[in-house]
Amino acid sequence: MIRRLVAVLLIAMPVEAGVLFDSSWDTATGTGISAFTDGGQWTGYVQWDTPTPTMAIVTGGPGGHNALRAQQNGPIWGSDVWKANVIGVGRDTYVRFYFRSDDTSGPGDHVATAGTIVGGAAIESLTYLRKYGSASGFYMALSNYACGNTIWQTWHWGPPNRLALGRWYRFEYWVEWVDATHVRVHPRVYDDGNSLLYDETTFVNGEPQDRPALWNGQAWTLAKFYAAGNTFCVDPAMMVSLAMGNNGQGQASATKQFWYFSSVQVRDDRWPGPIGGTTAPPSVPSGVTTQ
Repeated sequence: MIRRLVAVLLIAMPVEAGVLFDSSWDTATGTGISAFTDGGQWTGYVQWDTPTPTMAIVTGGPGGHNALRAQQNGPIWGSDVWKANVIGVGRDTYVRFYFRSDDTSGPGDHVATAGTIVGGAAIESLTYLRKYGSASGFYMALSNYACGNTIWQTWHWGPPNRLALGRWYRFEYWVEWVDATHVRVHPRVYDDGNSLLYDETTFVNGEPQDRPALWNGQAWTLAKFYAAGNTFCVDPAMMVSLAMGNNGQGQASATKQFWYFSSVQVRDDRWPGPIGGTTAPPSVPSGVTTQ
């Protein structure tokens, strides 16, 4: 297979005060350059050339907006879009995106990260969203294990319960810079009725199979971890960008099923909050099956 890498550079003015980046992929649908980069909003993308493209821009996102659709192709063919230099080192930033998964593959796929997903170097510093699918829903994790951290109990954090397949969720993150190489990431997860489901007081430590994990003789919430004076150590060079897609996670099942992203916003003044409107299932182009 041949990988096609396209980079598009654009200097864009914020659409309103405080907004550093805003994209709903409303420029076009399909698999073209303009569709993937939302007319140049995203810096670039990696797309594998396969009989069925591993990414596409489709209709059916929240509020009538479009969505980036990624396909589960197992442990190969990672693809993503990324925005470079959108998070300043030492500058508190708020990130929002909507996410829906229909994929039942079990191993944890890194689907929203700092830096770029393909290649994996940025995953250690910050994974906003890692998903673990099943027929009964998916677990999610916020992950950090950079700077040689060997305490595995503090690598992954997330809700104790699965989220539902086939429903849109709003994920928001406050990246609070403590110094040039340390952050605290404060997550919020909302359902499609805009009800807050989980935040740092209910994110617990460990991957799903061992959550909550004992460390120093006790289980931890993310809020408790921060209150004890702990932070996440990060590589500042990896933290400035944002990426979404599929990293071709090892041992993942090639279900050919999909997950979706929509209405991405990054700002430096406050939590982004919801967009208006209602949600609908993303469209699947004719001739493409999900099984």
